[in-house]
Amino acid sequence: MTSERRSSLLGLAAGSPGNAFDAVARRFVVLPARWRAAATERACSREQRRRPARCIAALVPRSGHIKFVQATIAELERQGVLVHYFTEPDQVGHFKEVTRSDRVYPWVHCRQVPYRIILTPATHIPYERYKHPSSQIVHVPHSMVSLHTIFTPETFLGFDHVFCCGPHHMREIQAIFRHNGRGGRAVGTGYEVIDRLARLAPVTRQGGERRCILVAPTWGKSSLLYRFGRELVDRLIRDHDVILRPHQWRMEEVAHVIDALRRDYAGHPGFRYDDTVDAKPSMDAADLMITDYSGVAFEFALGYLRPVVFMDGPRKNDHLEWRRILDVEGVEVRCRTTIGTIVQDIDRMQAAISDALKDGDRWSARLTKAREELLFNFGDCAGHAANEILRILGGLGAVDPEQPQGSWWPAGLRKFWNR
Repeated sequence: MTSERRSSLLGLAAGSPGNAFDAVARRFVVLPARWRAAATERACSREQRRRPARCIAALVPRSGHIKFVQATIAELERQGVLVHYFTEPDQVGHFKEVTRSDRVYPWVHCRQVPYRIILTPATHIPYERYKHPSSQIVHVPHSMVSLHTIFTPETFLGFDHVFCCGPHHMREIQAIFRHNGRGGRAVGTGYEVIDRLARLAPVTRQGGERRCILVAPTWGKSSLLYRFGRELVDRLIRDHDVILRPHQWRMEEVAHVIDALRRDYAGHPGFRYDDTVDAKPSMDAADLMITDYSGVAFEFALGYLRPVVFMDGPRKNDHLEWRRILDVEGVEVRCRTTIGTIVQDIDRMQAAISDALKDGDRWSARLTKAREELLFNFGDCAGHAANEILRILGGLGAVDPEQPQGSWWPAGLRKFWNR
């Protein structure tokens, strides 16, 4: 057989022996899925075995969810903790860019590795699908809204530790644990999203004479877009710049409204549609937010100390029998007048906006007080969360991050196996 023929069979160009590794790699791509899965799980297990008290999993299904754990993970890594990220299969490549880490894997592999801790903001994936029997789940908040009025109690089954934004979360999750008949720990840590927004918020908004309004409706039939269509935006844009940032969940219900607005206001200097992952640039630009029952109102009001106008209407989860769990109204309802003002009629919206924009200093003082009452550990959520995770790991003492821990293997054999 000629050398050209041999090269052809290997998938190589004749005379290019340096491409042999590439040819093998190409063939690995088409190996059976179970082989690739086994290789992934073996790689994760090897690192976890070497450092069981200094290696955790972070289940972050979408790249946009990284903001809920980013500062906490950075603090853990600063203290020598190794983090394996698990996400949706189609997000792996993008997630590696976002986190600047090569340790990113499809989340289906997470349950095969006995991590001591799985850190996650996710509530939509049943824990049985990603939790190893010996793992503990640490849930971090992805919103300040009340847990018992927005989520079904089954959402929190399998969670061993629930980190809480503020006192309302502590009270709610303890009631949910009692209702479920399964114990768990409530830990007051704070909310790192608001810490980040407050730390990076511009001192003064850069803009012209027209004030900027961020319209950020929730999802479902209680959404502003679902109830009023384009009417609110059409009214606002006469006197204000408008940024429209709808909730990404169930977008198909209002897609026709959004498409019409984007078409009719294409090129309009006072209109911008925002469907990006990070809401911060839009929040930076806004003087005021209009929403309904969206949890993003707390992020804007408490992060920027700027007011919110709530358009009253039906609750999105009114079907839940939440009073059986805790007979206390949700924070997203009872605290609307704490961080903003409520409008019952769309005809009153312009007057409410004018009143809210008149006295920025008064709103700043009022919202600062609200932040102190509603949030734990403002400004240092990540530090408190990381210390609690280290405590759960049993790693508060000085530990050499390069020294294998908890292994009974002889040192020589362990060194050989971990190659």
